[in-house]
Amino acid sequence: MHTIKETLPPLLEANKTPHRVSGETILIPLPNNFGTLEVTSLDDHQDLIALVGEDWHLHTSDLAEDSPELSSAEKVVLFVEEILKGNFLLMEESSPGEDTVKWIEDDLEGYLQDRDPDTQYKVFNPSGS
Repeated sequence: MHTIKETLPPLLEANKTPHRVSGETILIPLPNNFGTLEVTSLDDHQDLIALVGEDWHLHTSDLAEDSPELSSAEKVVLFVEEILKGNFLLMEESSPGEDTVKWIEDDLEGYLQDRDPDTQYKVFNPSGS
């Protein structure tokens, strides 16, 4: 079985997605200096995507659940493509007296319904708005 460290970089290169390998981790810069995705293996069956320096993360098994034939690496490539297309939103939130938090969101309407009125948010998307 090949690890994500072995299988993901060639797919990113073929897709012309900027990245670098650091130890057991693949780092993928996000648009507009939003941050960096960190992809790493937890074990033989589970890989993790996280935002460097943030609490946000997800397991690759949560991606493309309707396509079980895809490898973890293929799921990561599709996820990055969807971010670049603006289908996943790069979000930053600040609340009075709290640290600024960044994450990746797929449901802006749901977020807006649930957010505290004192919370300020900003959406970073590939076009810079």
